[in-house]
Amino acid sequence: MMRSFYFLAVYLLFTLYSSTNVIAQQKKKTAIKKQATSKSVKYSSPVFTNEADLNKWLYQDSVTRAFSDSVQAIKDSINAAEEMKKYEEAYEKVYAQYHYPEDSLSYVDKQTKVLLKTWDNVSVDSACLLISQKFSRTLQKARAIFCWVATRIQYDWFAYRNNAVMPIHNKDEDAVRTFKYKTGVCQNYSNLFEYMCRKTGVECVTVDGWGKNFPIAINGDVDKDVNHAWNAIRIKNRWMLVDVTWANEDTSGLVDNYWFNTPPEEFIYSHLPEDSSFQLLKATITKKQFSNFPIVSSSLFKSKFDFEIPEIGNFVLTSNTFSISIPNSNKTYAIDYTLIPYNGTNAKAYNNTDQWIHTPETKITNDIKNKMLDYEVTVPSRGVWWVSVNISKTIKNQYVESISFYQTIMFKVDYK
Repeated sequence: MMRSFYFLAVYLLFTLYSSTNVIAQQKKKTAIKKQATSKSVKYSSPVFTNEADLNKWLYQDSVTRAFSDSVQAIKDSINAAEEMKKYEEAYEKVYAQYHYPEDSLSYVDKQTKVLLKTWDNVSVDSACLLISQKFSRTLQKARAIFCWVATRIQYDWFAYRNNAVMPIHNKDEDAVRTFKYKTGVCQNYSNLFEYMCRKTGVECVTVDGWGKNFPIAINGDVDKDVNHAWNAIRIKNRWMLVDVTWANEDTSGLVDNYWFNTPPEEFIYSHLPEDSSFQLLKATITKKQFSNFPIVSSSLFKSKFDFEIPEIGNFVLTSNTFSISIPNSNKTYAIDYTLIPYNGTNAKAYNNTDQWIHTPETKITNDIKNKMLDYEVTVPSRGVWWVSVNISKTIKNQYVESISFYQTIMFKVDYK
């Protein structure tokens, strides 16, 4: 009897649950159907009884679409601006990485910049005392002075271009004046660097000589008076070459560390000392050799480009083509040329990029026998030309495909 009652109770509960579930499902279907019906009614095509209603609807619709398009255009502009900002930040980071690479002394630069902010208006002797207290090693002191001078002293282009450079009667007085007024030319930079080195216990000399650099390409002026000055420091009985003037030439405000302890075999392409012992080379380079060198930028060495620099930078052409060869095993580089008619030293022309003729369509020939790639450019007409070589290096970056090194090396060609 009890068992029968138990089964009856179970049966009644199951029946009740099933009927409840069926009713719930029917209600859900009804609700979905109503919602669908409601949507279809809401978005059904309007019915117009006259032309005025139609025009009114079209006008309202066009206003709505115009507003929607304007909002979307603003969103697209914001997204484009954000992407451009990301690209610019990535490019600046990549540019600094390749053109201004950090070295083992970068921590000294960072510490020195902290001192610069804290003691901006100190005297030159106080600055030397600060450097001596902050750094114990001779190399660190020299690097701190290099960073200090390159950061704080601005090149006096007005004096240079107008032949208004003040004569120097006393090097120490000139150094103090340069530090105080924070401006000068290469001789002032070098005097200040030497003065601060001496005050901090670093052996240093000023080296006078001839320079070949951008944007003013000097070719063959070694028969005239010296036109540049730099320094040499002695650390643990080894001389190092320093050009603090060229270290601050970049308008971005970054210090170019390449010009601190520059390898002598690279330094010689742009600096010929009057005292040949400061070439720091095994074989002495003559004035004639230096004069005949192509004009080489530090960017060529920074790019780590596999390129053998020819000893001669002046060429006479019997045809209108000029070529440069590089090892064909390196596929991460590309070369193109820019040209400008030769006019003396072209001192003014280098400051006006509009005068350069860009020739991106460079003919490339694969010299399989010698395992070289020949990059050929066509000279536009007869006459003497500066031919500048530009290098692009392919890199792996989300935003930047390549980094460019413009005017890395320059030749003078005479197309007869």
